[in-house]
Order: sequence, then structure tokens, then C-alpha cells
Amino acid sequence: MKKIRISIIVLTLLTLSMLSYISTEVRGQTQDPVKLIYGTYSGPGDLDPHSAWDSSSSDVIEQVVETLYAYDLFDPELAPIPRLASDFGTWSIDGLNYTVPLKMGVTFHDGTPFNATAVKWNFDRLVYFMNIDGTLPPEIPTTPFSTLYLWPDGTPIINKVEIVDNDYTVKFVLNKPFAPFEALLCFSGSGIMSPASTPPENYIDRATGDLVGTGPFVYDNYEVGVEVTMHAYENYWAGAPYIDELTFSIIPDSYMRNQALLDGIIDFIKTPDISRLQEFRDHPDITLVDAGQDATIRFLGMNNRLINVSFREAISYAINYTYMIDELLGGEAVRLKSPIPLGVTYANWSFNVPILNLTRARQVMQSMGFGVDFNVYDDTYWVDQEETAPFATFNYTYNRGNTFREDMLVLLQDNLGKIGITVVDDGMTWPEFMYRLFDMPPYHRDMLELFWLGWVPDYIDPSNIINSLFSKNSVNNFAQVDDDLVQEWMGEALITINPAERKVLYDNIQQRLIEEVFPWAWGFVRRNYDAYSSKFTGFQSNPMDKVWFYPVSSQFPEVNDYIQNLPDEVFINNANQRKTAFSEKLNEVIELINNGMYEEAILKLKHDIRPKCDGSLGGNPRNDWIIDPETQQELCAMIDALIALLETLI
Repeated sequence: MKKIRISIIVLTLLTLSMLSYISTEVRGQTQDPVKLIYGTYSGPGDLDPHSAWDSSSSDVIEQVVETLYAYDLFDPELAPIPRLASDFGTWSIDGLNYTVPLKMGVTFHDGTPFNATAVKWNFDRLVYFMNIDGTLPPEIPTTPFSTLYLWPDGTPIINKVEIVDNDYTVKFVLNKPFAPFEALLCFSGSGIMSPASTPPENYIDRATGDLVGTGPFVYDNYEVGVEVTMHAYENYWAGAPYIDELTFSIIPDSYMRNQALLDGIIDFIKTPDISRLQEFRDHPDITLVDAGQDATIRFLGMNNRLINVSFREAISYAINYTYMIDELLGGEAVRLKSPIPLGVTYANWSFNVPILNLTRARQVMQSMGFGVDFNVYDDTYWVDQEETAPFATFNYTYNRGNTFREDMLVLLQDNLGKIGITVVDDGMTWPEFMYRLFDMPPYHRDMLELFWLGWVPDYIDPSNIINSLFSKNSVNNFAQVDDDLVQEWMGEALITINPAERKVLYDNIQQRLIEEVFPWAWGFVRRNYDAYSSKFTGFQSNPMDKVWFYPVSSQFPEVNDYIQNLPDEVFINNANQRKTAFSEKLNEVIELINNGMYEEAILKLKHDIRPKCDGSLGGNPRNDWIIDPETQQELCAMIDALIALLETLI
């Protein structure tokens, strides 16, 4: 199956390259460059793949710098596929060596050849910034995501990288077997930059530095707080992208960002505001894609060190999750039923996740000696107790300005008041919240009791979520979870290569966390929407919410523009009516594609649109709307290229 996916992607990219060539020939030399403007809430915090650990940075980096493997965004399961690798690697019997063949004929944007030497140089540079050998100067910070490349005891996952044979094979020698290694190579921190243009012992300067990779777009400039600009790499190994100029326009205000798309100022946004979805649905020039659930989990963290398991269980059963989703989120979310989101391997949402059950919550409180004489079916006693002498008081920390998290304060105060618990407003700025989460003096995690947080995996493997958020050695264990069985199973799952055995371990972990440990109150995952100008097609929405603009094309509008600009005499009659009808038919094709109905789109192109202009190319001339042979040839070439592209997606 993997090799089939590889062929599909390669063919898709080659077809897109052909589309670009065809459209250039048809448009002529005076055609303006194709521009796409992506509206984002933030600019990159970092340009260096060996330092960046936020989505705004990786969105930019991943257009420019490639990894050996990447996720197949055309696959709902986001299976890894080779990118700079020419095929999947091979494991040694002991699981300690992973040997990867590399693509030949690939060049960096500065003309430097891509090879095994470049791969080794990049991973050696990453090791330097991880300060494994202690040579990193104290004024240079250690890469923030070093824990992703370390075992819990601090041992590096990768022992060394070796060049094999002809400089187009590389071998990763591991210190011990690491099951999710292939997934780790998909992470942007494993990106390959040009050794000739990248500083070896300093991070790339965000304001003045240059980011040089092998990707489809060449980095041009970052005007801090305004925009990031890139242009097409004409020598890209899979063919030049159709988009000539790519701009990331920074619009922090959500309302203004959404409005900019509605006004046609920008072309694309991720996660449009829930309150404005209907505006996008109704807009004639905007495509709104419902891509299902995303992979970002949201939850109410509870300080496991300060709040015992009985309190955590009672809180978990006291929250009105239905109200949270239907009222606070407008129904545009689904309840989270595991720490592992659907779409990530071994996610199991079949366990007994807590739901609103005040009777059970109150019975748990009584098991701790609280309200033992109270009627568990009568709110009055419990609410009066909370108002006069609460059984417990917990602060709720969140970042002010986040409407949902502010609304959750009110919901928690109401819900937990019904089991005799007072919730105190502890809202603050995002930096102040982060200082507490990451134990940055003079702040510390024990200042947090209840807190709302979201988490998106760095790469698609359950260990990247489970170990990050529940290992007692992880810097991201914000809830300070420390369960011996979970710790044991997490360690085993990292070294267990057999998929069936790993599944059993992750089932055990999920069930224990959900039904016995209650480390969090499980929140929700949003429905994943993307909104963009209908003049573009080819964007693949995905659970990881990644943006990858290489496959994006405005070819359908180009076909339509081409037809609309044709002189009247090339039509058999009624030129204006024929142009309008062509436009309507092409819009139908776009809608089919956006709904994933590729076969239906192909049939529409083959049997409805193309026959209107193929009389001189073997078709029936009596069906032609366009009668000029030269125009027929050019238009059919464009349509055939589109059909070829769609056939690769089936």
C-alpha cells in the first residue's frame, strides 16, 4: 500500500508541473504571476528548523525545507511517505540501524547538491544544539524540543549518522530500538537545510538570516509582524509549483483575518471563526471545507500532585460537556474520549470517558467524607454548601482574551458549585500562564490547580502525546501525572516494534488514564474547517492542520478565465451564453473536487465539458460550442491535464 501511495503522490506532483507548463504556454509570456496570500494569526517565532517549535514557524519552514519523510495529506490516516528519501528505510534485525536511500538529482535553493553528506551535517548540527557533548556556548540556548530526540533518562535516541556507499544512502545508528523513529523523521526539526548557506554553530537569525532548503518555495523575506514572502523554486525535484508568489500575511485579529478573506484581500485561512461559518458557506467566491475532526486535543488539566484522584473523578463527572459543545462551541466540536485523537495510530475511543453524572460525582465526594448527609439528587444542599463553606476551593487558570476559556470559567463555577467546590478566577496573560506551565522562576506549576489547555502532536505517533504529557520526566507533564503502571507501559511501547503488541500497551494506557487515573477532564476536538478563495483548488485539509501549498493550483479558474477572454468568433453562436454555461459547468467540477468526488469530476470533464470543444481532435463536431481548431487544441490540453491530475487522486 505504501508504494502505491508513493506513486500517486509522485504522479500528482509531476502532473501539477505539467499543468504549470501548459498554462504558461496558453497564457503567454505577458501573464501575471500566480499569487496566493495566506492569512495567519502570527508570524514565525523562529526560522530555524532546529529551534522552531510552534505551528506558525513550522508552517513557513515546511514550504521551504523538506524532511526525509512526510505525511501523505491525501491519505485520511496521514501515512508517512518518502520525501527526500527515495524509498522507505530498512531496519537491522536488532532494531538499532535504520538505513535510508536518498533521492538523486535534488539541489538546494543555493545550488548545493542534496546527498548523504548534507543529511549527516544537519543531524550533527541538531546534536550540537541539543548540547549532547557539552560544547554549546552558554549564551546559546539548547533547542527547546531536544526531549523529542532523547529517551526519558536523557540518552539520545540517535547515536550517530553514517554515510553509506555512494553518498546517497544514510544510516541512522540508534542507542536502542525506538518504535516511532520513522514518524520522528517527519517532524520539521528533522528538516534538511543547505550546509553551504546555514550557519553551523548559530541559529538562523529570524530578522536577517536566510532559510535554504530543497522545498517547492524559496524563502525571500520576513517583515516582522507584517508578512513572510516566498517564490516558486523552478528547479524543484517534483516540478515547479503552480503558485509563483506565496505570501503569509500576518493578521493577529481573528475578526479582521476572517473579514480579509471575505473581502478578497487574502486567499486562505485555517480554522475560520465558528460564528462566521455561514458567511463563508454563503459567499459565492469562497470554498469552505469541513475536513472532519482535527488532531488538537483540548482538556481541563488538573494538578495531580495537589488534587487527589477522588476529587479529580468527582470534577470529571460534574461537568456539563454537552452544554460546553453545543452552547459554547456552537456544536462545531466533538467530545474528546481519549488523550490520543482519532487519526493517530492506536487511538481507542471505546473506553468509559466520564460524562455529566452529578449523582456519581456527589457519591465520590461523600466517599471522601463531604456532604455525607446530603441528598445526592437535590442541588440545594450542595449549592448552599459551596456558597457558605465550600468543601474545596481551586483556582482556574486560563489566558484572558480567549473567549472559550473565559466562558469555561462561568461553566465550571456553576457545575462544580453543584458538588460543593468553589472555582476561583485566575485568568492572566498568555506569557504569565506559560511561565507557570513551564516552571519558569519565580513561577511554578503548583500555582496551577485547574487550567485549560490544548495540545497538537509534533508527529503522528501516540508516544508523542502520551510520553510528552504523562511521563514524570517530561517538561510537558503540566498536570504532574505520576502513575507507575502508565510509566511502565509508556517505556515498553517506545521499544516495542511489533504493531499488535504496541496496540495492547496503548489500549492499557488509555483505559487506565480514562477510567482510573482521571488526570484531566477530557474536553473536545474541534471540527476542522479551512476557507479559501474558490479560484484555487488542490489544497488538502488534514487533521494535523498542516498547510502545504505545493499542490495548490488555480488551474480551473485559469481555464475559465481563458474561456471568458476568448473572442466571440470562436464560438458557434451565442458567445456570452456559452461562456456563462462553461463557467457554471466548471464551478460544478470545483464543488465535486472540494467534496472529494474525484470520479464524478472526471466524468463531468470527460463527458460534458470536453465534448463541447473537441471536434477537430476526434470528437463529434456537431456537439462543439467552440469551433476554432487552435482554440480547441489549447483548451482540450488544459482539460486533459486536469483529468490526469484527478485520476492520480482516486
